[in-house]
Amino acid sequence: MSAVGILAVLLCLAALPFFPPARSSRGLLLFFGIMLLHVSASVAFYEYALRSSADAALYYYDTTGLRRSEMQLGTIFTLKFVQFIKASIGGTYLDHFLIFQVFGFWGLLFLQRCLEYAHQSFGDALTRVPNWLLFLPGLHFWTSAPGKDAPLFFAICLALWASIRLSTRAMWFAAAVFVMLMFRPHIALLATAALAGGAFFGGRSSALVKISLIGVALGALSVVAGTVQRSLVVDLTDPTSVGSFLERQQQRAEWIEGATNLQDAAFPVRLLSLLFRPFFVDAGGAFGLVSSVENLILLFVIGFMVWNWRDGLTAFRFNLPFRFGFLFSVVLIILLTLTYYNVGLGLRQKTMIMPGVLTLFAAQWMLQRARTHYRMYGMQSHPPGTDEFALGAPR
Repeated sequence: MSAVGILAVLLCLAALPFFPPARSSRGLLLFFGIMLLHVSASVAFYEYALRSSADAALYYYDTTGLRRSEMQLGTIFTLKFVQFIKASIGGTYLDHFLIFQVFGFWGLLFLQRCLEYAHQSFGDALTRVPNWLLFLPGLHFWTSAPGKDAPLFFAICLALWASIRLSTRAMWFAAAVFVMLMFRPHIALLATAALAGGAFFGGRSSALVKISLIGVALGALSVVAGTVQRSLVVDLTDPTSVGSFLERQQQRAEWIEGATNLQDAAFPVRLLSLLFRPFFVDAGGAFGLVSSVENLILLFVIGFMVWNWRDGLTAFRFNLPFRFGFLFSVVLIILLTLTYYNVGLGLRQKTMIMPGVLTLFAAQWMLQRARTHYRMYGMQSHPPGTDEFALGAPR
């Protein structure tokens, strides 16, 4: 590691003044705990990449000379971005892992702010359960290497955080969409569409606010859609063109990761495999065991959300961030399932759905606590910040 790597670590520390929970001793421990794990995960990914095939080597070494290609969004942009950093400030292979883990680390801090908002929306301070979910290994490992995953995770968390107060954070949402557009254009398209959908389904919003949000979202959607069509060579108004694009994505995923027995599997099998594999019986080595434990936790999270779906509906109706997170995550899960071929690809891509899923889980978890308090102490004693609508009582 050179001075470039040290600078990357300092960029993590630079987030401390912008992390309100760090004002308490527990919040300070949370900040440094996340940072320590994330930097360690970056070093671990570096060691893994030295022994195994990884996209990070393609971006850093550019053995195929793609940096001389004509500018395109997605893979070519990512490679040119890495090569620009390399030409500007240098840095070893390890240094570039540390540089990209900064994106993932800042994304985790924005995700923590979203979890905190979910709990405060329903009347309580952040509890320990969602905090522990910030230490899921996959959130750190897959967002700590040169490539698309770390910037995309950062952008998704930033967009979710910006949607909490979109009136004052619209520029941050636009910045998040821009980052998505550079690295994976179709994710930017999905984010703007989810924002438009979230604004449309806002039953508690006034007509003026709803129309304004939908207008802004549709304007952004038209711009992003045009860029996506030019970049991905797909006509979004033609089902045949979209189908051909999905087929190309499937073929590309198979070429990168290798074919598996999921190639001809039914949609439910692909869906469950995307979300919960590996799962002990098909896990190999320490890496597979850690992933299996994480998937067990994710199984509990999603199972809890499905079991308490009425609370999920309440959160969906409550505010824009929950609607945005739900629509973004659900549609993305469907799209990923359609182009999913093996466990390695699924583990990487699953990080994109986690911000929305964990934020919704935090809201449902808090609603359960609020309901318990309501049943025990009655309406006059329910936690501050909740109302009869949020608790499911008659309005």
